Amino acid sequence: MNFLKSLSLLFVRRFAFSAPLIIGASFLSFGILRLGSSNPAILVAGPQADAETINRIGEELGLTKPFLEQYFMYLQKLLSGDWGTSWISGLPVLTDLFGRIPPTLELLGFGLSLGVLGGVTLGFISAKKQGKFLDSVTKSMSLVGV
Repeated sequence: MNFLKSLSLLFVRRFAFSAPLIIGASFLSFGILRLGSSNPAILVAGPQADAETINRIGEELGLTKPFLEQYFMYLQKLLSGDWGTSWISGLPVLTDLFGRIPPTLELLGFGLSLGVLGGVTLGFISAKKQGKFLDSVTKSMSLVGV
């Protein structure tokens, strides 16, 4: 019972420390995107759109509102599960994200396999040639990798 109590306390503490970090990261990424040189309304309307269309789309997207108001609207929609529509593909953002999971897992598996294979091989070689130049290089590479 004591173990479960300490585990739940650890979970609550970790969550309490990670919540401000997540909010800060979302604020930073939102700010960087808003400071970018491209106007999202132009991306949605297309490069041939006139100024009136761009202004109307900017109004619809809430781009004319103050920065903090835009951020809180973004956060509210994000937390409610409404991630919006991609400006590039026109599809819902979650659909785009889920469509990219299989290739991401493929890359992850390949990279992990390559890393494990290389690491185990270098570990065996380093153990065989203990104290030699290759052992020193392998130890240095593993320290840099950590």
